[in-house]
Amino acid sequence: MNIKTISNLYNDIQLAPNGIKRVKIDLHIHTPASHDFVFKPLDKESAYVNILDNALANSIQIIAITDHNTFAGYRYLKELLSAPQNREKYKGILVLCGIEITCFSKHLIAIFPDSFDAKKQDKFLDEIGIHESLRGSEDALADNLGPALLIDKIHAYDGYAILAHADSNKGFLQSLCSKSPAAAIDFSGKSLAKIVRNKALVAIQCNSDSNEQTLRTKLKNKDFTRDLNPLAYIKCSDCHGICVDGNYSSPSGHRIGLYYSEIKLSEISYNALKMALLDSEMRIIHQNDSAEHMYIEGVAVQSPIFCATGKYAYFHFCNELNCVIGSRGTGKTTLLEIMQSIIMPNSLKGHNLTRAFSKYTVAVVFLRNGDMVYALSAEPKKL
Repeated sequence: MNIKTISNLYNDIQLAPNGIKRVKIDLHIHTPASHDFVFKPLDKESAYVNILDNALANSIQIIAITDHNTFAGYRYLKELLSAPQNREKYKGILVLCGIEITCFSKHLIAIFPDSFDAKKQDKFLDEIGIHESLRGSEDALADNLGPALLIDKIHAYDGYAILAHADSNKGFLQSLCSKSPAAAIDFSGKSLAKIVRNKALVAIQCNSDSNEQTLRTKLKNKDFTRDLNPLAYIKCSDCHGICVDGNYSSPSGHRIGLYYSEIKLSEISYNALKMALLDSEMRIIHQNDSAEHMYIEGVAVQSPIFCATGKYAYFHFCNELNCVIGSRGTGKTTLLEIMQSIIMPNSLKGHNLTRAFSKYTVAVVFLRNGDMVYALSAEPKKL
C-alpha cells in the first residue's frame, strides 16, 4: 500500500464523525440592549456584528445573549442573523436565548430553548416582576419570587439557570469566597443551600481558578449536597462592550475570547449543551486535562462484513472512552479482532489469528501519539 493511498484513507477517516466535538462556549454576553453596554463609536447594528465577529475570530461556537433583565438584544441579533449574508457568515455559531436577572441585588443567568418565543419572553418577564420601562437596566429587580422560586419559574419555561459571576459581590456565592465583610444583601445557610440544590440550576460561572477550588470544597458540605447532577463550573466573558483591534471598550466584564469554557458535545444544540452541563465531570475540559497518551484515531477496512461492494468502511475514534454499539452480527467483535490482528498479532495466535485475517482484505489502523500519526496496515490475502 502506497503513501498516497494511506493519506487518502486518513483524510476520509477525518471526515467521519467520532461522536465528540470540542466546542468553545460563552454563556454570558451582553449587547447594546443592556444599558451599561459600551459600543461607541460604532452604531448599534455594527456593535451586534462586532459581537459575532469576535466570537467567530475566537472560535466560540455557542454564545448566549444575556442582557440585563431583557430579551431585546437576543431578538435584535436573531433578526440580524435572518439576513442571508449574515446567516451564511455566522452559520458556525449557535446563538442561545438568555437573560441576566437581578434578584435581591444578585445576578442569575437563565438560558432558554428556541421554543421560548417573544410572547413567552414577555409573559416570563411580567411574571417575575420586570416592568417594561426597566428592561435593560441592571437595577430592575425580580424580587417578587425570591431566588429559589425564580429558578423554579425558569424551569417551568423549560429553561435552566446559572449563577452569574458567583464569586463576585453581585454573585450568590460571594460570601463563600470573600474574607471581607458581607454585602448588604447576602445569602448563607439554608437559604443559600436551597438555591444550590435546585434541580434547574446547572452551572456556576467562576472565572477565578482559586475561587472555583474554594467553592468546590465548600459546596461539598452536606447542606449543599445535590440529589442529582453536580454543578458545572464554567468561565464566561460577561462581555459589556465591543472589541476593535484588541481594544476592549467597557470597564465591565471582559472581551469575548478571554474567558470561555470548552465542552465535549455530540452536536451543537441547546439540548446537547444542557446534557453536557448535566454531565460536567465528563464533558467540561479543564486546562490540566491531557491527551498525551497514544490512541487509535481510526481504522479503514475492506471487508464484506462492513461493505459488500468492496469499498472501505471508516471508523473514527476519539481520544477518550469509545463505545462500539450494534446489534448481533453487525461486526463489533470483527472490528476489534481486525485491530488486534494488526496492532498485537502475537495475542491472536494460531486459529484465532487465521480467523481474524479471513474477515478482511485490507485494513489500516491509524495511531496518534501527540502530533505524530502512524499507519499500520495488513493485507492478509497477500501474506
